[in-house]
Amino acid sequence: YTKGDGAFGSNIFEWDSTSTETDNGGTIIKLTSITTGRYKLKFSGAVTPEMFGAVGDGVTDDTVVINNLLQNYKNVLFSKTYIVNPAIGINFQSNSNIIFRGSKFISSASNKTTYKIINFEDVINVNTYGVIYVIGDRNIHIGSTGEWGVGVRIFGDCKNLRIDAIEAYDCWGDGLYVAGNNNSTRPEGIHINNVYCKNNRKTKEG
Repeated sequence: YTKGDGAFGSNIFEWDSTSTETDNGGTIIKLTSITTGRYKLKFSGAVTPEMFGAVGDGVTDDTVVINNLLQNYKNVLFSKTYIVNPAIGINFQSNSNIIFRGSKFISSASNKTTYKIINFEDVINVNTYGVIYVIGDRNIHIGSTGEWGVGVRIFGDCKNLRIDAIEAYDCWGDGLYVAGNNNSTRPEGIHINNVYCKNNRKTKEG
């Protein structure tokens, strides 16, 4: 990183002169010309995608940044509007606590007959707080075939998921889809307090 490139955002970092830890783009920062020494984020609680380079402006595709974050951090706060590539989706991990505070996940236009915007697959012990708010690509979809574009997908060997609320609009297929993997596995202990789905091409739980 170089002066003025915006890597540090508005966060507070502390210099560790002995660290050689790997730069993760959010909580550990390595300067370009330095071998030993790292800036480390001083924080407590949940991390946000914006710490790791997500824009959250409803225009920029933040899919890859968010998924990289979810691979490494279990307590995450979403509070912006994120564009999602539905061919990849946002893939949540086991043993996570996720806060949705006024956030929205909007699908970019897709020609895929099958996709998922928010995905819980073979995960356990996940708690979400606030509304998972999803907007699909029904009004901008490329093509006319297929019916499996899913807003929120809970799939496979999922166990002990507690989801506060889901709102899913304008998906190419289901707003919410809950299913096992060809009947060989089945979600268990799935608790969803509130669900509202509207203007999706399919509504199915199975």
